[in-house]
Amino acid sequence: MRVFTTLSVYLCLFLLAAVKAEFTLEDCDKPHTWGPVNCNAYFEIYHWNNTLKKCEKAIYGGCRATNNNFKTLKECERVATRVCIERDY
Repeated sequence: MRVFTTLSVYLCLFLLAAVKAEFTLEDCDKPHTWGPVNCNAYFEIYHWNNTLKKCEKAIYGGCRATNNNFKTLKECERVATRVCIERDY
């Protein structure tokens, strides 16, 4: 029973971490992570570069992500380009 409870808690935490808030105008200027991050993961992700006005590849360490952190280039372009480019008009 204890193992089931522990696994249930981890599953809930995983699902909560997977839920991402809506990408907003404020996210266009955010980095893909907050502050110095010393996590041990190495994920290739994409984020919106508001200076260059495009999505670019970055390395994500696995923690302290912002909303400006996308698993694929296609997702970054679909979400961030629509929000960040439209704000300039």
